[in-house]
Amino acid sequence: MKRTLIYFLILISFTTYGQNFKIESNFKTEKTYKFTVKRAKIDSKKAIIKDLAQLTQIEAVFTQSGTLLKCVWKYGDTKVVGPKDIISQIGPEYNELFNIYKGIEIEVLFDPNNGGIELLNYNKMKENIKNGLLKIYKNQMTKIDSATMAIINQQLEPTYSSPEILISTYFPEIALYFNLYSQNLITGISIESEYFYPNPFGGEAFPIIGEIKIDSQIKKLLIIKNREQAKQEEVNRIIKDMIEEMSKQGDSPIKKEEIPNFTVNSESYYYYDIKKKIINKVKLEKKIEISGITQTEILEVNLIK
Repeated sequence: MKRTLIYFLILISFTTYGQNFKIESNFKTEKTYKFTVKRAKIDSKKAIIKDLAQLTQIEAVFTQSGTLLKCVWKYGDTKVVGPKDIISQIGPEYNELFNIYKGIEIEVLFDPNNGGIELLNYNKMKENIKNGLLKIYKNQMTKIDSATMAIINQQLEPTYSSPEILISTYFPEIALYFNLYSQNLITGISIESEYFYPNPFGGEAFPIIGEIKIDSQIKKLLIIKNREQAKQEEVNRIIKDMIEEMSKQGDSPIKKEEIPNFTVNSESYYYYDIKKKIINKVKLEKKIEISGITQTEILEVNLIK
């Protein structure tokens, strides 16, 4: 009887205070959506670059494909934004490197009811990545000789060995933007789960603990927080084994005992328009701490119109 009463009180508290939201999508097939993707890296020891970022223009067009939507996600110009005195020192040779994705079209199949995306033009994307690596090799700023480039290409092959790994390694903004659609969330309730991120170098996948919840609501704008933390001990072991093995291909092999431990965690914030049924903005901050130095990777997707 006592246990039944507890369950009843919990149910009452949910139905009284917990509002249910489904993160729906309302993409129109007759219009072009424009986004910007912002990328930045902040090093706790290099304060001078803390305000620098790369800003890429994106156009996305949706067409109906049965009950699903096909999205063509096209990369436009990338430019560096930040302090003028630093930007003025960036020459055209750097701009060429920033724009290696320009003109690339990624075709994905988006499920508006159950969530998730599927890469459709996988073979073309592998070719695009190889061409991008070739541009880096030929750029005068990189100064990579052919022998070194051959080793780099060999080591990078696993990073596009499957559609899922290719997207997560080279175009994480696509998965970041679409992965929340179709989720059901209740105010005041956190959803915790354990899952794996694919290893871009083909080894063991990285175990992650995630927690997602509605952080706040401002009128018709729902702000959702997704916190992810690596299972540090396991991830450190996987990374060290991988670095040790990869270093054997070079002239200076590294023993795993020489590699320091690190911690990895990230937080994402999604800004969802309840009335329009669309995510206006996603911001991811991933923090990696190693030997007292914290590196923060920022990835931000903004819907412009």
